Amino acid sequence: WYEKGHGSLNLYEALERSCNVYFYNLGARLTPEDISHYAHELGLGEKMGFEMTNMTQGLVPNSEWKQKRMHQPWYQGETLSFAIGQSYLLVSPIQILRLTATIAKNGQRVEPRLLLEKPMGRHVKIGIHEKNLKAIRQGMLQVVESEYGTGQLARVDFGKIAAKTGTAQVPPKKAHGWMTGYFPADNPKIAFVVFVEHGGSGGIAGAYVVKSMLQTWRQDVAKVV
Repeated sequence: WYEKGHGSLNLYEALERSCNVYFYNLGARLTPEDISHYAHELGLGEKMGFEMTNMTQGLVPNSEWKQKRMHQPWYQGETLSFAIGQSYLLVSPIQILRLTATIAKNGQRVEPRLLLEKPMGRHVKIGIHEKNLKAIRQGMLQVVESEYGTGQLARVDFGKIAAKTGTAQVPPKKAHGWMTGYFPADNPKIAFVVFVEHGGSGGIAGAYVVKSMLQTWRQDVAKVV
């Protein structure tokens, strides 16, 4: 999206600037099975223990799925688009919320719930090394707090936000805008997902909503305290 090009980037900067090309290159070093495995570890493509029984579990593809579903082999070019969340991948906002909360909790996965009275359920430790989750958290912090981050418009003056912006293409219409994250970055109390239908860039439409939401959340917390 940046016409001048980002130049050489590390993982933190690629997350910070939402550079698809970095993740295309990463995807080229992986297989669809690699990506699918860790997507499932993070709860994508999995049923949720949620009060609503009609929720879709989404779709995390791999080469076996494509052969069964379409009677075609998996092509390497499809792995590149899969690596940035496109291809045949299907997720819901609540699944992204669970994924984000898992990252915030350093690999402890807890099922979301609608009712406070409902038991939290068993904490599940996912099979991803903590140092890798730490790297993702650092990149998400830079998304909002660095001078090049795509989520700068979400900044607030009462704490640091860790987040990731996203833009879901739906041609010929205007793209959907995503933003997910947690706050405060150093001691998470809340995870969030914003999805703005046909809102364009997540770093604009989504970020404004996140900022307003966190300001309201802080006011509500202050009233309780």
